[in-house]
Parts: sequence; structure tokens; C-alpha cells
Amino acid sequence: MIGTILSFDSETGGVLRGEDGRRYTIAAAAWSGDSPPKAGDRVDFDAEGDMAVAVYALPDDIIAAPGPFLADRPGLPIALLLLIACFLPFLTLGPITANLFNVVSTASSLGRYAPVNVNMETGLWLFHFLYVVPALAVTLILLEWRGLAGRWTRIGIGLVGLLGPVAIALGARALFTATTAPQGRLAARLLRKAREYLAPDLFVPQIGAGWIAIAVLSLALILAGLFWSSPAAAKKS
Repeated sequence: MIGTILSFDSETGGVLRGEDGRRYTIAAAAWSGDSPPKAGDRVDFDAEGDMAVAVYALPDDIIAAPGPFLADRPGLPIALLLLIACFLPFLTLGPITANLFNVVSTASSLGRYAPVNVNMETGLWLFHFLYVVPALAVTLILLEWRGLAGRWTRIGIGLVGLLGPVAIALGARALFTATTAPQGRLAARLLRKAREYLAPDLFVPQIGAGWIAIAVLSLALILAGLFWSSPAAAKKS
């Protein structure tokens, strides 16, 4: 397996990061080179649990010939698509659509009539936590670009993107309360009745294409973290 030295001392050993994203402890006796390595050196090693054994310096010709840019960054195109998906319709309310960034303002503009007989204002604040999805997508793009994203980073961000919106939506829905229009507001009651009869499903939220795309791409990140191995790591392990 290929790795990068993070720190090393000829007496106490050190730590390296493998291309699988994990950190491995190096015993001083595990180093097989003539001179101790320094931080940033690329090495070949065998993994035994969390220990790196038989650690060798990589020949210069191997270090100078990196593989394709995306070969070690499977999460980069997925993270880019995930960020784009955040701008697609996340929820639809009949002819009205809301992406992940304006779902709160859109639902709030519908007031206490969206959905019918439900006051959404008591739970809409939870939808602000949806911003974690594009934030994590941007974070993963930066980590992948610098070659710092490991399998657990991809899996973790994928789980948040897959389960986070569901948990937030269910939590917000649990906080919604039934509307009780004041008796004196005749116009409000008539408006509600008209909407119930003329368009009963108009203000019932439905999952949009953006939500589906986020779920699919998040699942792809999880699968990339679970099963993807870089060509260099597969060749050496």
C-alpha cells in the first residue's frame, strides 16, 4: 500500500497516512531505508491493523509518475454534482418549487395555509440545518482537490446527505401545528375553505428532483468510500 509520512523519529517511530485515508503507526524498527524519512515522503508499506510494517521509500520514478487526477479523487465529481443538486427543486408545493436554499422563505411566504390546515411556522426553523449539505459538498470538493479526503470522509458526508434531509423534514413536520383561525377573521376562513375545495393538494409538500438527486449522489459517495480503491493502492497492496 502507498502512504505519506506525517511524522517520524528514528527512535520513537512515527505516523503515516495511507491512500485509504487511515493513519498508521510506524515503529522505529519498521523503517527499512538507509536514512529516516521526513514528513511528506511517499512510502510503500504493509498494514497490520493500525500498524505499518515493512515501510520502504518509494523509488523516484514511481513518485514522479502520479496516476490520473481523478483516480485518487472519486468523490470530487460526485461532490460537484451534489452542490449543483442543491439548486434544483428540493420541495414542490403544486406549481411552486423551492430549492434547498430558499425552502424556508418560500414556505414562510405561504403563511399558515401551507399545507392546508397546518401551521408550518412552528417547525420551519429546522430547515435552516439543510445548509449543512452544500457546506459539506464544498468541504469535500476542497479536500478531494488537495488529495486529503479518505474513505471515511466520503462515507460520513454521504450519510449526512442521505439521512440529514429526511431527519430534518420529519423533525420539522413533527413540530407543525394545526391552524386555528380566529373566529373574527372571516376572510381567512373563507380563503382556507376555497383552497380545500378547489385545490386540495396544492399546498401539500412533495419531494422534488433536487432531493432525489441529493439522495442518489450521497449514496454514490457512500459506495465510493466503501468500495473505491485507487489504482496505485490496489497495485501495491
